[in-house]
Amino acid sequence: MYHTAVIGGGCLGAAAAISIQRKLKNTGEKVVLLEKAVLCAAESSRHSGIVRSANADNDASLMASLSSSMWQNLEKTWGVGINLEKFGAIWITKKNSDGKNQAWSELSDRMKKINLIFEEIDSSSAIEKCGTTLVTNDDESYFYEPDAFQINPSDLRTTLYEALDVNGVELLEKTEVDSILCKGNEIVGCTTNNGKISAKNFVNATGAWSSQLFNKIGIKVPITIEPVSVVNWMESPRQIKYEYPIIADYINLCYFRSWPGNKMHAHQPRKRSAFE
Repeated sequence: MYHTAVIGGGCLGAAAAISIQRKLKNTGEKVVLLEKAVLCAAESSRHSGIVRSANADNDASLMASLSSSMWQNLEKTWGVGINLEKFGAIWITKKNSDGKNQAWSELSDRMKKINLIFEEIDSSSAIEKCGTTLVTNDDESYFYEPDAFQINPSDLRTTLYEALDVNGVELLEKTEVDSILCKGNEIVGCTTNNGKISAKNFVNATGAWSSQLFNKIGIKVPITIEPVSVVNWMESPRQIKYEYPIIADYINLCYFRSWPGNKMHAHQPRKRSAFE
């Protein structure tokens, strides 16, 4: 009998399992993490990994700031370290007819009040941080968030495997849940292709598949999946340096970033596309 069974081995499921197991330290109780494929298989899509704090909602900014702090102090949080790519982020938006962007300037002021740096910079400063590959226009505003960083998916997976082992979480990969076992209103176990799992608590961390898992116990949960257009390409280190800031382009509604080996990446949620 496990204390907790976490279903779904993505970043969220792994983080939940590790955190719960650390809280159970010295109690003798165990956490098991069930994953139908392999741990963090979706991270190979390479459109995860941006960690930033600036947000129009102050509460969201505070929560994101706490998350950033935890990633930067992962040794204390999980007992393992991780390599972070601290290149900052440049945000691009349109100026209003008066040559300013009042909403973003007000956002910058609000971020200052909660000790987050989100400052307006001129186009020459943006070019200095990115090189001449960044095309600027007079009708655009540029904001800089120096504390934004990104995590390489390969480093993330390695760290998660290490953290699971260090903290004593049992990981069952290629283990798919077939059915949920209930006793009255209480979930007491689940069956999988690798046998039955019994636990006192269950966590649904299956992301886009959450509704399918809940359907097994008759709970209807609406899940919306947002298709994303993704492109990756190689660049010369003579043109684009690896330490390239994250670019959050709010004009074309697209994110750009760099990966080791001068790989460039862009992704754009399809329904936000300005051209559809």
